[in-house]
This record gives sequence, structure tokens and C-alpha cells, in this order.
Amino acid sequence: RSFATPAEAAAAGLSLLRRRARPAQRHAEIHCLLQLPKLADAVGMHILIVELADVGPGFCRAEPCSRGCRLLLARYGVSQALFTDGRGGIERQTYEHQPELDVPAKTFLIRKWDDVTSERAWLDIQAKLQQEDLGLPPTSCDELVKTAQRSE
Repeated sequence: RSFATPAEAAAAGLSLLRRRARPAQRHAEIHCLLQLPKLADAVGMHILIVELADVGPGFCRAEPCSRGCRLLLARYGVSQALFTDGRGGIERQTYEHQPELDVPAKTFLIRKWDDVTSERAWLDIQAKLQQEDLGLPPTSCDELVKTAQRSE
């Protein structure tokens, strides 16, 4: 699990080497889910994930990660992910809708190392569900970027 401070990590029994702060990334798939009016809107949808190359006019491989993205896509019903393959093409993965999938139990709760990215993704999705319950609009792209910058 990730902790807000090194003291909190120490109190939880983490060794000195595992107490360093690690910023969480928000992957594109989660960024997309967070902008939907309702997560239920994802059921049956397709998602296209593109990663631009650092240098030159090309694309990197953008396959959804196994640390949480694939599981969250399946849990919330995205039926297909299309993604750049890093060689100029597009690959496809299909997912079966698994609304009862226990994402934390399959990701950050069982890892022997800190997995702040999958934990952050889960917490972001939980916050979105709370927003939905309160009848609040989805977080905008600009708001998501600002939130990510503040947490780094």
C-alpha cells in the first residue's frame, strides 16, 4: 500500500528502503473512465489508447497494463480496447464484463511492493462513484490534470 508520509509507512512496518515516496501515474484508460458522465456508460464501449513516441512522429505500444487498467476496464464493462502497437499498427483486446471483480484483491492488496499506480486508479474510480452518488458532474479533463499535478 502507499502512504502519505514516510512516518505513516514506518508505523505500518515498512522497511527503510520501501518508505520512499513514489508518485502515482494516471494511465489513459483511467483518465478516460473518469470523464464519463457515469461509469455505467462504459458498458459495451470500445476505447482507443494511443501513446505518442518521445522522439519523432511515431507511436509507442499503449497496451492496457495488467496492474489494474485491464481489470478496471472489465469491471466497468468496456468490451474492447484498441491500442497502438509501437510498429505503426493497432492491436485489440476484448474483455468480458465482470461487475463483481475485486480489483484491489487482484492488484495492490496482494503486491509485495508498492503499487501506487493501481491503488491510485482504484481510489480515483471510487471518488468518481461518490461524485455520481451525489449527482455531481464528471471531472473535466483540465481538472483531472490539475489534480494529478498537485499529487506529484
